[in-house]
Amino acid sequence: MQITPRGRGIFETVVVIGGFVAFGLFWAALESDLEPGGEAYAHPMTETTSKTPRIWLVDGYNTVCAGLLGGRDRTQWWSRQRRAELMQRLAGFEGLAAPSSEIWVVFDGASPAQDDETGSRRIRSVFFPSADEWLVREVRDRANDGGVAVVTDDRRLANRARDRGALILTPQEFLRCCPKTPPADEPPV
Repeated sequence: MQITPRGRGIFETVVVIGGFVAFGLFWAALESDLEPGGEAYAHPMTETTSKTPRIWLVDGYNTVCAGLLGGRDRTQWWSRQRRAELMQRLAGFEGLAAPSSEIWVVFDGASPAQDDETGSRRIRSVFFPSADEWLVREVRDRANDGGVAVVTDDRRLANRARDRGALILTPQEFLRCCPKTPPADEPPV
């Protein structure tokens, strides 16, 4: 069978169009993974939520790295000292106006010999092999508990939690609601 010049032109045109479509789909998949909805997160003020969250779920090490350390200094960011620093900072959270509000901070890994509890029944820490899986499960299980917020800078986790109805805040946004308090032996500035 011999291909006519017109048939060959049509074939080449279809191949070129198919290539553009395939590339466009590939690029769209990459973009949606990198920046869902055109940005990493919708700003919390633009998200619609019927109530102020009662449950605050914090991606612990992610918040230490992105929120406390600004993503720069990673020296001992998995240490007890960094966890204690985060827990102390969360103790100042000003969003706990409702007596039934809670903050749960989950850290990846096994529980250390000494726990990181703050002494507050409202702020608790949990250790789990995968903080992301714990957070997604908690969002699903607590959907009817009066509103859930997840604090993370992890885009994939944020998307999974948002898809299950959680309000998403970045660590920086959340920590702005947690004023720094000087240690007892340090005078206020």
